[in-house]
Amino acid sequence: MESASDFSLDYFIFVLIVYTSAIQMGAALGGFSGLSWFRHRSVGFMFSFLVAVVANVWFFNSTDRNVRSVVEGSQQFGFFVGAGFLALVINTAFSSLVRARDFRQNSGPGAAVHGLEALRQTTFFHAVARNFRRK
Repeated sequence: MESASDFSLDYFIFVLIVYTSAIQMGAALGGFSGLSWFRHRSVGFMFSFLVAVVANVWFFNSTDRNVRSVVEGSQQFGFFVGAGFLALVINTAFSSLVRARDFRQNSGPGAAVHGLEALRQTTFFHAVARNFRRK
């Protein structure tokens, strides 16, 4: 039988991986190249799809997950929200670091676009820095 802490850690890692792959898939499908880890949309889509499949296979086939009272609903919600927030932080930070060189020429104030649309042209860190420079 799996302990509550083992299941909690597995669940957190599983949700973190699936959230990360979902964000990457959304970036690939939506054309948000500043949020994507890859230059080519098709590579980003295939990567995120394969990672999601592998994570599901690992989580649901590694051990018996049909146990009762291992993690309560409020704890599970906390892990879900925490993993989602961490996935968002990891995605924005990693894509900004990996793709910084690709968007360096778009960092001038003349190319400013607001909101989520800015991630089509620049990374998150560049967009935030451009926003603070204008004020």
